[in-house]
Amino acid sequence: MIVKGQKKSMSSINKPLTTESWEEALLPAKATLRQAINKLNATAFQIAIITTPDRILVGTLTDGDIRRGLLRNMGMDSSIEPIVEREPLVAPPSLGRGPVLKLMQANRVHQLPIVDENRCVVGLHLLDEYMKPRQHPNLMIIMAGGRGTRLRPHTKNCPKA
Repeated sequence: MIVKGQKKSMSSINKPLTTESWEEALLPAKATLRQAINKLNATAFQIAIITTPDRILVGTLTDGDIRRGLLRNMGMDSSIEPIVEREPLVAPPSLGRGPVLKLMQANRVHQLPIVDENRCVVGLHLLDEYMKPRQHPNLMIIMAGGRGTRLRPHTKNCPKA
């Protein structure tokens, strides 16, 4: 992520876009429903990434999963284990911006955990971040128009039309 006023380097344009505070979405596998709700409420990610203590992905949890758990009469102090999505859609760290965006749109997901070859969580792609207009480091001014009559005789040998 770029801080306002900071210029993007060309290398950062091709890096996968991840939110800087993605680790706030991590939740231990032994958490309760109450802790999961508090986590979702405290972050704007709309997802909790369930991990082991060494950040190995166990699954994901969204507010929809929690609603379904509450409808099954789960208590607030119940374990989240029965409602965790154990096979979530994930992306490898090497996947670029374009393919990530297509994957998210095709699967209608707004959050996509980034998981390495050892299933260790290393980041989080957010569709909302991808949909923001991108700032480009180049500045360009195009001046166009006219037939050059105002600057004649200077434009006689270098016509505008």
